[in-house]
Amino acid sequence: MSAALVRAGAAFAAIALAFALGACGGDLLPAPEGPTGYLVISNAGGSSLEVLAKRGRASDLERLHSAGLGGNVLPCGVVLGPDGRLYVADRAGARVLAYEPDEVVAGGRVSPAATISSSALEGACGLAFDAEGRLWVADQRGSTFASPAANALHRFDAVAGSIGAVEVTPARTLLLADDPVDLMPSWFVANLYVDAEGALWFSDVWRWTVSRVSDPGSFPPGVSDDVIPDLQFDSRDPDDPSSSLMHNPQAMLRDAEGNLYVASAGQPWVLRYDADSLSGGRVPGLEPSAVLELPLALQRSGDGPVALALDDAGALWVAANADQRLFRVPRPGRRDVTPVPSVITRWGDGGLLLGSTAVFLEAPSR
Repeated sequence: MSAALVRAGAAFAAIALAFALGACGGDLLPAPEGPTGYLVISNAGGSSLEVLAKRGRASDLERLHSAGLGGNVLPCGVVLGPDGRLYVADRAGARVLAYEPDEVVAGGRVSPAATISSSALEGACGLAFDAEGRLWVADQRGSTFASPAANALHRFDAVAGSIGAVEVTPARTLLLADDPVDLMPSWFVANLYVDAEGALWFSDVWRWTVSRVSDPGSFPPGVSDDVIPDLQFDSRDPDDPSSSLMHNPQAMLRDAEGNLYVASAGQPWVLRYDADSLSGGRVPGLEPSAVLELPLALQRSGDGPVALALDDAGALWVAANADQRLFRVPRPGRRDVTPVPSVITRWGDGGLLLGSTAVFLEAPSR
C-alpha cells in the first residue's frame, strides 16, 4: 500500500471517529495544552535538576528534560520553599541556591535568583524548611574518612524571597555530639527532613543511621554544642554489614499515617518504620515494619534508592542510581501485603544521585 493511501486511511479513520462520537452525543476532549505538574530531582553527577512531567495522574509521569546548574554546582538536595521557589544545597560551593520554578521546568541552563552563603557553612548537603518558613541546612564541615568531623545543623531565618547574593548568619546551630555514650557520631549527614510535627530528621550515609531531634526550636540562639538526638536507630547487622537492611541511608519522609520511609542506597529497597516503632533513645538493629523491594540489580554501593517523594494519591516515588530508575509504589503503608512498584520509568539519562531529594510541583501559572 502506498504512503499516500496510508495517510488517507488514517485521516478517514479520525473523521469517522469524530462523527461517531458526535452521533453518540459525546464531545472530543481537547488535548491538554501542557503538563499539569512536575517532579524535580537533584542530580549531583549531572550538575542539574531532572524534570519529569505529568499530564493527568501522577502515574503518567514521564521524563521531560534536565535543567543545567553549571559544572561548578554539586546539588545535594532540593526543596520547595514557602515562596514557591526551589532551593538547592550546593555542596561544592558551601551555599544554597534559589531558582524560579518556571525557569527550571522550561529546561536548559538556569541561573539562581538568589545565592545564599554563610561564613558558618562549610559544606551543604541536605536542607528542609520548617512550618515557620525557616531553612535548616546540614553542614558536613569538611568531614572525610581520614579526618571525620562532627556535622552541624544550621537554621537560617528569613531567607525565603531573597534576591541576588545574600550573606546570612545562622540563628541556631546544632553541633552534633561526636563521641557520646551509646550513640553513633554523625559524620556525613546527607538528608534533612522536617515532619508535620516539627521534628527534624537526618540520615548519615557513613554511619548508617537515622536520627531525630524532636523539638529543634527549643535550642537557644547561637551554637549548641554536643547535641544528642532524641532518637537514633540503625538496621545494621554487625556480624555481616553487607547484609544490613539499612545500608547508606539517604532520603526520608513520613506519610499521613506517620510511617517513616528511608531510602537505603546500598540495598535495592526502601525501609518502612511504622509510627509506633519510633519512640526514642538509641535503638541499634531496629527491625523495619516492612521492606519495599525494588527490581534493581546493584553493581556498586550506592546504586540503590536515594530520593523519595509522595504524590497527591499517597503513592511513594523512589529514584535510584541503578540505570536511573524511578519507581512508583502505590499504597506503601499497607499492612496486609508488602507493597510493590507498579510503574517503572527513568528519571534521566545519566549522572549520580547524592543526597538527592525529589519535589512535586504544580504547573506554574501562565
